[in-house]
Amino acid sequence: MNKLLITLLFSFFSSTVFCQQKIITGKITNTKNAPVPFANIALVNTADNKTVKGSVTDSLGNFSIIVKTSGVYKLQITNSGFDQYTSAAVVIDSATSTINIPVITLHEKFETNKAVVVQAKKKFIEIQADKTVLNVENSIVAVGNSAFELIKKAPAVTVDKDDNLKLKGSVATIYVDGKPFYLSGEQLTQYLKNLQADAISKIEIIGNPSSKYDAAGLTGIINIKLKKNKQYGTNGSYTLGSGYGRYPKVNSSVSLNHRNKNINIFSDGFIGYSNSFNKLTYNSIVENNGILTCQDRDNYWHPKTVWNSFKIGADFNVSKKTIIGFLIKGNGEHEKTVTDNNTIFSNQNRQLLNSIVTVKNYDEKTNSISYNVNLKTTIDSLGSELSFDADYVTFKRTAEDYNYNNFKDANNNSYRNPYTFRNASPADIFIKTAKADFTKVYNTAFKIEAGAKASDVENKNYLQVDSLNSSNAWIKDNNRTNTFIYTERIFAGYFNFTKDWKKISLQMGVRVENTDYTGNSITLNQVKDSSYTNLFPSAFLTYKQNEKNTWNISYSRRINRPSYQSLNPFINFVDPYTQFEGNPNLKPSFTQSFEIKHSYNDFLHSTLSYSYTKAQSTNVILQDKATGRVRNITANVGNSSYIGLNISASVQPYKWWNIDNNISFSGGNSKSTYPEFEFNQNFFGVDIGTENAFTLPEKIKIQTSAYYSAPYRDGITRVRASYIVSAGVQKSLWNNKASIKINFNNIIGPSAYRARYLSDNLNIKWINQWEGKRVSLSFNYKFGNTNVKASRQRNSASQDEKNRVNL
Repeated sequence: MNKLLITLLFSFFSSTVFCQQKIITGKITNTKNAPVPFANIALVNTADNKTVKGSVTDSLGNFSIIVKTSGVYKLQITNSGFDQYTSAAVVIDSATSTINIPVITLHEKFETNKAVVVQAKKKFIEIQADKTVLNVENSIVAVGNSAFELIKKAPAVTVDKDDNLKLKGSVATIYVDGKPFYLSGEQLTQYLKNLQADAISKIEIIGNPSSKYDAAGLTGIINIKLKKNKQYGTNGSYTLGSGYGRYPKVNSSVSLNHRNKNINIFSDGFIGYSNSFNKLTYNSIVENNGILTCQDRDNYWHPKTVWNSFKIGADFNVSKKTIIGFLIKGNGEHEKTVTDNNTIFSNQNRQLLNSIVTVKNYDEKTNSISYNVNLKTTIDSLGSELSFDADYVTFKRTAEDYNYNNFKDANNNSYRNPYTFRNASPADIFIKTAKADFTKVYNTAFKIEAGAKASDVENKNYLQVDSLNSSNAWIKDNNRTNTFIYTERIFAGYFNFTKDWKKISLQMGVRVENTDYTGNSITLNQVKDSSYTNLFPSAFLTYKQNEKNTWNISYSRRINRPSYQSLNPFINFVDPYTQFEGNPNLKPSFTQSFEIKHSYNDFLHSTLSYSYTKAQSTNVILQDKATGRVRNITANVGNSSYIGLNISASVQPYKWWNIDNNISFSGGNSKSTYPEFEFNQNFFGVDIGTENAFTLPEKIKIQTSAYYSAPYRDGITRVRASYIVSAGVQKSLWNNKASIKINFNNIIGPSAYRARYLSDNLNIKWINQWEGKRVSLSFNYKFGNTNVKASRQRNSASQDEKNRVNL
């Protein structure tokens, strides 16, 4: 005690005289409240994770540490026979003289008969103010799993029959290291299944994005943060995969990363080939003045696609506090498709009247490349920082299709000349964006964030339609040929603050966005322009009731801007009786979302969601009763409300058997006031999923999954039930540096969307089948120094704009 008293007096005198030194005092005991003498104490600066001071407890378990500089620190305490202890953040500022740490209790280590130490772990699932976090790094669940398998375990995340990851009933936006990923659909799913979980630090589930994020998008965000380790050197990984359903598929990826003291160079590449199909059976009954006509269409879509992507970048440490980075990303796709369509017209007695046989050959190439420069500087030791990002992105498409139509009567004879036409539809998109973000941390309990962003988009679309005349000469169709140029400028700014108390955390913010756009149909001499400004507030409140119960409530307002292509007035014909067209009058829709989450004992998680959308947009089907022709156009139809409850639970009956269960209930109301497409419909749906993982000797793992979606209604659509059962086997090799996996998808269940469209004007039976049943094989190998730090995490400025490109 005398030693402690002398130390305190000396520290007080020093801090008074020199106004620099601070003192941290405390006491360490064991679980029986007895003092722990001679425990080692390290004072670690959280800014660089380096030890700045050390100390040892005295015979009574007391300690004191003198600190000369302000900052955010943590205490790491070790002693033989006890688990290591790491304290919460300790903030020392200019006003601090003495900090008394509450009594620290060390827990004795327990050893099994194999001398394996069982240590305390960070919770795998953690609810924070504005997101739910899966702490993957150092978790046992990371062993032998892929990113896709881990995300499925997250609360409120569901997986549909097509392996789409969904939040609140809609397909989620996938981010990697804070920026939306550049792949989608099957390509995105393959990437997530190839990305090994031991390369991931954490996964963030953001149901209601805060004001810091772009306000666009009605779905939630799943952000995958890649692992950052501690050593320098070179590492990488290679993945090879293949699959077969009705047709073959193959994909391959490689990533490389090199880091030393001053520079980090990173790159990855991905290439794949897919041969697939989609079969649409479309049966429509058209009533005109009491006369019924039946249209029965069989459409077989057979695409062969090659895609590739790459990324290369570098980060330079220009000083201890400042990093500047450069990044180039690109992706391309070449698709060749043959579509065979047979449309049969018959009377109400199903007597054949005539038919149209259509063949469409489609050839499309798309590619994009983006250039990014970014800077990040740390302002103080508390974690305050300033960052800047600028992007220039180009998208280019070349597309041409040839359409051959033959017309047959009931006797299979031609009743009119064949009709052949071709479409050339190139497009060019240019995106320029810049943003700045500022974070000021006052202490561990309070911080503010502010930022601004500007974007400029120019979208040029061209369509030339030619028809083949009786002399086999191509004649330009001036009624359908068009040039459409869309320009858009968005200016945005946001402000957030976060305040933490002992059990409560509050975050509030607001974002303002001004949008100015012009759509110019040059050939038609039609110009549509508009300007609007909107506020997007957000609020998050978390209450940690106790060690087992955590509650969270959140609110946000979002906007869903139309994709650039949906504003394009061009018309695309499937056959002479079916067309799809854009809508230059399409307006954005706005959604207000509320969410309540509860977590019990890191085992049972529930999420209650509610949202209300104004001016929702959907595909409108309009059928001409006299001719039977069908127009499909995206339009703002009315308002809708959604309520959902998701419950997930993870159980482990035995050490070698894990079960993840999920059930979602959804309901609401959807209205349409669009002429000839009116409805006012309530809906209700249930989705159930379960996954079993069995860990066997010799590093073998077996997984089974089952999914069921009950019948539901969506507007005028009545959707039948769907269900699938899948299974997979994985074997880890070479000290977990490699793995091989085989999956059997959709072993049981229909690979089809089965629905009925019923209204006063429509009576359509729709069955869409695809290549769901397939087997896939993948191999992954990691090489080099597996402790190399990953590339720096950053948010690119142009991600929202790139998400709206739909070439």
